Amino acid sequence: MPSLVPHTGVLGMRYAKHLLKRSTYRYKKSMLDAYAAKTVSQAVDDLFLPFNNFMAEPIDFRSTKVWINDTVNGSEPDPLTTSGLQRNYVTGWWMDEAIRCTTIHAKMQWFLHSIFIIDINVGSSREYFDYLGLLKHYAVGNLKEFAVKITQNNTMLRYLNGSTNTKSAPNENYAREFLELFTITKGPQIAAGDYTYYTEADVQTAAKVLTGWRTSTRILGVNPIYADPASGTQIGYPDYNRHTTGDKTFSSAFGNTVIVGATNSAGMIQELNDFVNMVFGQQQTAISYCKRLYRYFVSDKITTAVTTDIIIPLANELIANNYNLTPVLKTLLKSQHFYDQDDTSSLDNIVGSIIRSPFDQLTQAVTFFDLSIPDPTTNTENHYHNWYYRSLLNTLFPAGGLDPFSPENVAGYPSYYQEPGFSRNWFNASTLIARYKLYELLITGNRVFGSGTNGGVRLYAAPFVKNSGYFSSPANATILVTEFCNYLLPETPTPERFQYFLDYFLDGLSATNWMFEWQAYITTGLDTSVKIPIQRLIKVLLSSQEYQVN
Repeated sequence: MPSLVPHTGVLGMRYAKHLLKRSTYRYKKSMLDAYAAKTVSQAVDDLFLPFNNFMAEPIDFRSTKVWINDTVNGSEPDPLTTSGLQRNYVTGWWMDEAIRCTTIHAKMQWFLHSIFIIDINVGSSREYFDYLGLLKHYAVGNLKEFAVKITQNNTMLRYLNGSTNTKSAPNENYAREFLELFTITKGPQIAAGDYTYYTEADVQTAAKVLTGWRTSTRILGVNPIYADPASGTQIGYPDYNRHTTGDKTFSSAFGNTVIVGATNSAGMIQELNDFVNMVFGQQQTAISYCKRLYRYFVSDKITTAVTTDIIIPLANELIANNYNLTPVLKTLLKSQHFYDQDDTSSLDNIVGSIIRSPFDQLTQAVTFFDLSIPDPTTNTENHYHNWYYRSLLNTLFPAGGLDPFSPENVAGYPSYYQEPGFSRNWFNASTLIARYKLYELLITGNRVFGSGTNGGVRLYAAPFVKNSGYFSSPANATILVTEFCNYLLPETPTPERFQYFLDYFLDGLSATNWMFEWQAYITTGLDTSVKIPIQRLIKVLLSSQEYQVN
């Protein structure tokens, strides 16, 4: 039966791969070896160590200057109508930091975004940067406090019409999504306007609680008047003259809770906190988050037994910890269930069961092959524009079904919410080509959709095998293919699949001839004869069905 009992002992290579691929975007042999030697408890605790950004903010390559927190002159203007490129550079900055991140923090930032969805195109790049700042600050922090702060975030206020929700022109958009998508979720409809966990009247009442919030102007750094003291980001502000006065009474779904009406702007902040406390006081809110954590880290499939033995206990722990995420995450990632050690077979449910997102697929390949991304401070155009923007954000990722931080709608990315497919939504006839183009992007150094270079990110196959330290005996074809499979695939391939990979690698060449070719490369330094077989092997592995899953 599913169990949250801790899995004890040394992690080992198989479970180190599983833990790292599920919890980080960075996947390197050095990390894998280090984690394999740790106990499960040590390994998971290390994932929660503090991690600082490499760069505090992005650079606009056109001016080679920062612009987001320039408190002197705002070196690059950022009006809402002309900041499209800069928003993409902010996304590239976030992705680069995520690739560098050796802990769970970046993965959890994306998790929070996958729930509290925004579209970066509705606001300025500076406001979007503040949204990312909130994700970073609360990644493994207090979920309830985050819900309060994200409600005040400028980008969110724009995206879901929070800044146009006034007593004279009520707008229920944010209130509805807060209940239906962001927190307690919509239950089965049991009567007209009654969704089990809340009612249509509750949406209307919540909208009244949230009236009067306005965006704050963000130009020369964070304005101290509007700075959130916890995260340092700039947030919106309450305007009491636009707020619906009086007490707000909710339905029996919330125990007929009455939120005392504000009498000034400070009281509006208290109303918001009271509203969030009310929603987070419901067990169903905790259950909804724990289901999402489970699908994100463990499996798409939530059985009755998983609900009883995993989800509900985690939800109770989340409530007991006042919605602090770290204790619950550690319980889940240390559990026998996470490692599929709580039933008679450790090969049937968890490991290798989630299809990778395009971002997971790209980042774990880039870090595994130790590819050099253009330096963000000295090679800014190739870094921000040619690599992150033109090669990934504007081409590869959208073709793969992912438009980072700009999903099609407020529900988010189908792979995180759409039943019954969930992660299988990443893999379909429309996205298949983009997934298989990853190999071409890395081997050729060119954009795979459109012309031009990718900024200089390129895998030199033979030097990688020779110099990386990953491979014990490159001259031995069987050992080389075995070690490639062990690193890149979640499970050991069947004998038939292994033979397929080996045959594809050799392509009619005998194992003895491969040995001679490799030895000649070591002697002469000319890789002409060995690079093509290695490229073939990398291509077949990155395109394999096994590589598509974590």
